[in-house]
Amino acid sequence: MLITTSRVRLPRPGQRDMCVHAQKFSSWVEDLLDKTDMQDRMRIHQSLLQLAMQHYQWYFQVPPKHQSQAGPQGHVCIFHVYIHAFNDLMEARADLDPPVYTPPPPPPKIVEREVPVPVIPSFSDEGTLSGLNIGVQDG
Repeated sequence: MLITTSRVRLPRPGQRDMCVHAQKFSSWVEDLLDKTDMQDRMRIHQSLLQLAMQHYQWYFQVPPKHQSQAGPQGHVCIFHVYIHAFNDLMEARADLDPPVYTPPPPPPKIVEREVPVPVIPSFSDEGTLSGLNIGVQDG
């Protein structure tokens, strides 16, 4: 989930001028929402799927400047209509299936193990490797 410090509030359809495409899409969406029984979980899921598929089809039918028009400036376009209808359906779904609280998992157990530290030989001033007695003659 993308978390931002500021939230853009998209205008609800009908609060500002809607383009022709948004008006047509909005009437289809209103029909869909009117036919959806908001107390039936399966109907809500079916409506979410129909809404997403219909928006996808409209996306490729409208001119490019109307495909992803979003934000508080400008006219209301099909994306505004889609996102508000999607949120309305998701809120109805959440009312039927409130999120179940699941406590976070316990933190993992930290197992302490003693790891042997390798001995790194170093050269001494006499030219031998200390600790390995290489090059030292007995006698």
